[in-house]
Order: sequence, then C-alpha cells, then structure tokens
Amino acid sequence: SGEEEGSEGEGSGEEEGSGEWVPPALSRFAFFARRPFHPARLHELLMCGRLDGVIRSRGCAWVADRQTESVTWSQVGNQMDLLPGEPWLAAKQLPVSQWPADMPGWTRAAPHGDRRTEVGMVGMDADPAAVRRALRRALVTRAELEQGVWGKHEGRYWWLLGASAMASANPATPQ
Repeated sequence: SGEEEGSEGEGSGEEEGSGEWVPPALSRFAFFARRPFHPARLHELLMCGRLDGVIRSRGCAWVADRQTESVTWSQVGNQMDLLPGEPWLAAKQLPVSQWPADMPGWTRAAPHGDRRTEVGMVGMDADPAAVRRALRRALVTRAELEQGVWGKHEGRYWWLLGASAMASANPATPQ
C-alpha cells in the first residue's frame, strides 16, 4: 500500500497525542471537624465515591452514632475501612486535669470534649476544596449539634445529645 509503519496515513486508527504527557498532580491535605459525621450522610457520601481523586486517607473520625469511641478511618484506592477506634477521653469520664498535656486546648472546654475528625489525605488530580466541601456536607449541621438529633442507621437507632445536654452529662468538661 506504500505506507510505512508509523506513518500518519488516514484511517490508520492510531493517533499521536498533540502535546507532551503531563504527570498527575499529587497533593496532600487534611480535613478537620469538631462536629460529628451524620452516619447516613457519611454512608451515602462514601458509597457514591464522592472523594474524587483521593487515593489514600487515614485518621480518626467522630460519627454521631458512636459517642464513646472514635472511628479509625483508613482508605487506599477503592478499599475503605471504618473500624472501632480508641475511646474518647470525654467518654471515659476522666477529669480534664488527667488528660494528656499535649491535647489541644479547645478540647478541654468543648462540650463534646476531645471528639473530633482528623483525616489526612493524598490525592491524585484531586480538588482539595471540593473534597472538603463534600465531607462538610456529611457532618451533622450546627443546629443538629446544638439541639440534638437521632436517627436509624444500619438497623439500629442512634441519638446525639445537644451541646448543652452533652456538657451537663460530661462532668469532665468545665462548666
């Protein structure tokens, strides 16, 4: 046919890229929250795969249906594990004076004590702001945190005391 291998003849079915290959952008970022995740919203977020571009994440999370213990968050690629973690210091009913000295100052005065979410993430072509927005939408709202909220998730009922009820129920927290 007169065409040599590698020539750019019509109908060859092979096209060369017009530009140079651009490596994916790697990023490291974190998500912090002092409000818990709403279990149903978090479940929906993770089942829909809304953490676009996140290839690795690890940390601890506060989920509203788990008031006494943290949730260990570990994700690699499509594999996600949310497992029972360490008990929150506030749930142990320890006086604040007995908490480790390296605890952040805000934990000592917060109605919910040391409960929080801290997740470090590695992304590939991720939009950290979009990932954080998606995670924030899965949190209990400020009004729900203040007033209290309850629900049913995975066949069992759960509730979250409002901030004032939480503060009075936790003698370790200074009033």
